Amino acid sequence: MPTQAYLLGALKGDGWVNFYHYGPRRQHYLIQFFNSSRIFVDEVMNALRNLGIKPRISSIRRSGWNVLPQIAVQGNNKPFVMWWLNLDYDSMREWLLEDKERCIAFLKGFYEADGSQSRNRIRLSNSDKQLLQVIKEILEYLGFHPTLTGGPRKDRPHRKPEYETSLNRIAERDRFLMITKPCIKGGG
Repeated sequence: MPTQAYLLGALKGDGWVNFYHYGPRRQHYLIQFFNSSRIFVDEVMNALRNLGIKPRISSIRRSGWNVLPQIAVQGNNKPFVMWWLNLDYDSMREWLLEDKERCIAFLKGFYEADGSQSRNRIRLSNSDKQLLQVIKEILEYLGFHPTLTGGPRKDRPHRKPEYETSLNRIAERDRFLMITKPCIKGGG
């Protein structure tokens, strides 16, 4: 599995990457990931290790009646952070579409982070329409027939817009799960 593409997908869903500059001699290159599934967190930690990044783990409790405890994973790596920060949507699309295995690994990571399945469909959701447009193109490249829907919600104008790329055929749902082999959400 192309590890960097998998990590890109997982972080685009449930993580973030940042660079902090504290002066000429002190910079901090941070990769951070949150999820409530220990199985998924372990997969992300293995991906970080495979890229030579030493992960740190901690538990976070958030308030609310229906909020699961989150597991936080952090790592530091200048080359990965600089690659991430220089990656716009066009270069991300180009880099992923160079290799079918990269596309599959990226989709696996993103699905495990921001995807879901029901009896007959796969949904990949996010507030970033450009990201979901790239995902739609990747799915089309792999022979799927995705739809992209969503936008600002009239009943919740103060919230971020919600977009969804979905596969609405049972055969495509099964094929998606077969090729991505997710560790959670209907996979292994």
